[in-house]
Amino acid sequence: MTSKDILSTTEALRRLSLKRGYARDAVSRARKEPANVRDIMLKIREIRPGLKARIRLVKQIKKMPGVITGSYSSSGTVRTVYREVVAMQTRHEEEELFTEDVLLYSAVFAESTRTRRSLHIARVSLNYHAIERLIERSDCEIGPGFLGLIDREANHILKELARDMCISHNEDEFIRSSYCGVWAGSIDASRPDPEWFASEADPKAPIFSVRTFLSPDEMHPSIWMKWNDGVVAKPAE
Repeated sequence: MTSKDILSTTEALRRLSLKRGYARDAVSRARKEPANVRDIMLKIREIRPGLKARIRLVKQIKKMPGVITGSYSSSGTVRTVYREVVAMQTRHEEEELFTEDVLLYSAVFAESTRTRRSLHIARVSLNYHAIERLIERSDCEIGPGFLGLIDREANHILKELARDMCISHNEDEFIRSSYCGVWAGSIDASRPDPEWFASEADPKAPIFSVRTFLSPDEMHPSIWMKWNDGVVAKPAE
């Protein structure tokens, strides 16, 4: 065994021993910074036409608790992503199996023109198991600021979801990670939250419910081929 192999084995063992604690610490820290969804949605609804108005609105939104990012586009769209900790039920054939806390990220796309105003929402949820597998199976940095790393990865997933960059296999969906691997889960429908001021007629929000993280070694061959094609085709940054 070479010195490189010994270091690799040592790092793998370190990650195995730390994954549970870091996953729970990330959720615990997020719980201490709760998002006031009602206030966030009210602020987003202040969107007005005009670039200066959007710039000013995004600056205000990014200062709100629980908001992890905000941006604007020249086309008239303001994008906001906020984070919550919620208790999510896992069900099978209408039977509840268990309930656990998850990190739930919501991306809100608001658009305002002189004639109309619209909102579109998409979501991603990350459970303890998925976060632990990211630590175990990737080279992501673990240490102070780990919650920020998860925030950035959730934002990446939401961008991939908006671009319809899912890899489908059987009944599962996979989204490329910014690390070496994919997130595995399913795309479900999320009922509008009361704080969204939505009506019964409004469509449900798509949500990518992440179950786990897979490194290339854990991927099915057909998934690996599609993932690898995307990695090769991705231009250098």
